Amino acid sequence: MAWSVDCDMPPSHYIFNHIPKTAGITLLTICRSNLAAAEISPHLTEHEIRLTPAAQFEHYTLVAGHFSILTQAGFCRSRYSMTLLRDPIRRIVSAHTYWRLAAEHNPVTAKAKELSFADFVRYFIDSPAIIQNPYTYHFAGIGRDFPRYPADASSLLAAAKDNLSAFDFIGICEEFERSARLLCGELGWRLPTPIPHENRTPSDGKLGGIDPQTMEMLRDCNRLDLELYAYGVKLFHAREAGSLGSAGARPGRAKPVEANRLVPFPIPYVPGRRAIIRDVSARWAPGEGSRMLELAVGFRANERIDGLDLGVQVNDMAGKVVWGTSTSHENLELNYEIDCDCRAGFFVQCELPCGIYFVTAALCEPRRLGFHDHWIDRAAAFEVTPPRAAASPYVRGMMRQDFRSTVERDGQRGEEFADAREDDLRPAGSPAIPA
Repeated sequence: MAWSVDCDMPPSHYIFNHIPKTAGITLLTICRSNLAAAEISPHLTEHEIRLTPAAQFEHYTLVAGHFSILTQAGFCRSRYSMTLLRDPIRRIVSAHTYWRLAAEHNPVTAKAKELSFADFVRYFIDSPAIIQNPYTYHFAGIGRDFPRYPADASSLLAAAKDNLSAFDFIGICEEFERSARLLCGELGWRLPTPIPHENRTPSDGKLGGIDPQTMEMLRDCNRLDLELYAYGVKLFHAREAGSLGSAGARPGRAKPVEANRLVPFPIPYVPGRRAIIRDVSARWAPGEGSRMLELAVGFRANERIDGLDLGVQVNDMAGKVVWGTSTSHENLELNYEIDCDCRAGFFVQCELPCGIYFVTAALCEPRRLGFHDHWIDRAAAFEVTPPRAAASPYVRGMMRQDFRSTVERDGQRGEEFADAREDDLRPAGSPAIPA
């Protein structure tokens, strides 16, 4: 049963929506001092669990990780929900410092290592995951298939405030000790002494070194986030005052809000896509026992897009990610022309157990990370049966062998692509397929 303000018993199951660089690791340390290790989920990420049935994680007392509130909505109806906020600009500075030092290699860490902070801000200025109001984008519940911000910023902010207020606990990084006391008081937990401080990134001194132009740019790009953060601080103080006062109505709510009622932001009727996926297919190479698979995506672009990126991902029936890649991640050249039918194919060697697998495809621009011009989950499917199945059910592997990208002109309909595909995918020593 979900926690109720009318119930004297504290909640017994929890979910923590961990926004990076907000003191979340320290909060998890407090959780670990009150819960057994086996009761806490691994630190989950959005891509790992987005399509996974929530029931797979229900045995954990605490579900925690970096995931969207839309993914969280599948878990949280019967859980006490927690999140942490930090001053938006300080958080961006801290994240950049962390990414520069991180061993992990991805498009964001690569740019953080390559660019100064000012150039990093300018590069990702249109990214709602990095620079452009990331709190608001996160809490508004915008899905992956969303190519841009709506024109009405007030609606976006209102949606973010409503979803934020539906969290049972909102802590503030800058007031972490008071936040920890409030949390432990509500849950009946023991507050560790001294209060831990984990995974700190030495970035506060860098705030004063930001040039005025970049700082003004950050403030302008985070106007909504600064307002949302102030609203979160106000909620925290009101709830803190309420917990120290009476045990009456739920404190800090300007109007009644159902706890954990997280509402997705509606996709615009005309989303304004710059690139559109036309079709997705998964096709085995000729040969009964062939384990070479072609994952092909047909698409069109309505305008030039800086570094247009095509990504594909394979999930099994349980929603678990089996494999994924993108043209930008592997430095592959994606050929396209405006208003032309274009096609790209990833040729992959598969070692998979028997089962049905689904293909997700997406088009985006890396510097606008967080927006996707088009995203389609389970756009195609393929089945693995003997003799294509891996020798052991515990073997799961996919490895790209080739990539081909073509533009179809004058009614060719990809004849050049298809001919090359059959040559490339034909098992060694097999005869050519007659016309």
